[in-house]
Amino acid sequence: MELKLLELIRGCEEYLDKESVDEVMHFYRHGEYEMALEGLIIEMIKVQKYPKNYTADSINDLVLYYHLNVESVFDYCFWEKFEKWISKN
Repeated sequence: MELKLLELIRGCEEYLDKESVDEVMHFYRHGEYEMALEGLIIEMIKVQKYPKNYTADSINDLVLYYHLNVESVFDYCFWEKFEKWISKN
């Protein structure tokens, strides 16, 4: 799943500033994959963008795999915001 996460990060880079990508990659490089994914999606929600070439199912699978539907670190309301964002795409 880590490779799928890295591919998603790369697919979102064009929408995010360098600082946001660097922060996400910091967590990824340190094996904090759930934090990398949560941070990435939070940033994508902020810019109101959706990555090209990714299905809602593939992103949802990553979120469920890393249990972000149960526990999040950065945003207590992550799951609700994620569901709203993913349903628009």
